[in-house]
Amino acid sequence: TIPHGGNPNVQIRPATSVDIPEVLRLDQTCFEAQWTKGEEILAPAIAQGPLFMIAEQAEHVVGYAYATSHFGGRLIHLVRIAVDPGYQGRQIGIRLLAAVTSFAAGHGATLITLNTQAYNTHAQRIYRWFGFAPTGECQIVMRRPLPSAGTEPASSD
Repeated sequence: TIPHGGNPNVQIRPATSVDIPEVLRLDQTCFEAQWTKGEEILAPAIAQGPLFMIAEQAEHVVGYAYATSHFGGRLIHLVRIAVDPGYQGRQIGIRLLAAVTSFAAGHGATLITLNTQAYNTHAQRIYRWFGFAPTGECQIVMRRPLPSAGTEPASSD
């Protein structure tokens, strides 16, 4: 069951190509630079259909949810929820999470997965409230600096 439907004044609708500029703005505003996704990822995701949802209030895009379908639709992975910082604290993220959960259940999914940063305790509380539980798995984020364009890599001799 869904514990709460979120803000009833927020409309949830499928994203369209017209939403790409606002989705990109939200993505850059809501996430650290290393976690942002560009148009080359978000535009095809929007084009794929119903698992990319827009939250709208008074005809303003105030958030989005992006999920992917796996194993013939049995598993839905919530890639991200983003809410405009100026609208946070108004149950818009809850509204988006409820919409994704309802969509998944209504289309035969048996499991929803997601991941979030360890420091994002606010989101973790909401996810737990919705029945999500940690799996015990731990993701390790690694990075490797690369030489600037036009420079040769340092020799390892």
